[in-house]
Amino acid sequence: MLCYTRVPIMCCPLISSLAQIRTEQYQRKMSIKMQGSRSRQNYHPENEGMVNKQINMEFHAYYVYRSMALFFNRDDVALPGFSKYFKEEAEGEKTHADKFIEYQSQRGGRVACKPIDKPQRDEWDSPLHAMEHSLELEKQVYQSLLDVHASAELHKDHHLTAFLEDYFLRHQVEALDLVARHITKIKRVGDGLGIYMFDKELQVENKELQMENKKWQLFPADVQGSFSESKINKT
Repeated sequence: MLCYTRVPIMCCPLISSLAQIRTEQYQRKMSIKMQGSRSRQNYHPENEGMVNKQINMEFHAYYVYRSMALFFNRDDVALPGFSKYFKEEAEGEKTHADKFIEYQSQRGGRVACKPIDKPQRDEWDSPLHAMEHSLELEKQVYQSLLDVHASAELHKDHHLTAFLEDYFLRHQVEALDLVARHITKIKRVGDGLGIYMFDKELQVENKELQMENKKWQLFPADVQGSFSESKINKT
């Protein structure tokens, strides 16, 4: 008759070795998770939070413009120029969000994903109504950028202020001017044949927006180098 003696698990060399390996793997994962950025310098937590807020704002604008593009592409609306225009605007906002995400990582910050607010509406009374809402949206984005800039100035973050001034703020002012001019033209041409002709004009303008979006996709290959060059040119 065989007699078995109960042996503690940790006394078994194989099980003990596996347990030690798992413990080391867990400790290694925890050390990676808790390790802070080595490149972070002069990046205040408030600025980090403001950049995350701006990322969320850019994605919200993308969401709104994408909704507009879908509306004007409907068969009962059939304004392809407006549809493509708002689609390009959406792609531009998404690209801006991506650039802020890249910047956040470059500065040693952490991207905090937040819920994106849905558009207030999915249908529009007229092209004029949609364009007027676009103007209000661009103003909201601009104000959000100004808030980030104010925080950067408060905490003396010269790199962040340059990042905003040299690219985003200037571009946003141009966007506001463009949308305002579109509103003026839409009011001038009126409904019917006039809005049809303006839709045709937008189809031509969309090619320029595509070129602009391609430039933004390439920016910034070397952010710091671009800043230094721009500052030299200004002086």
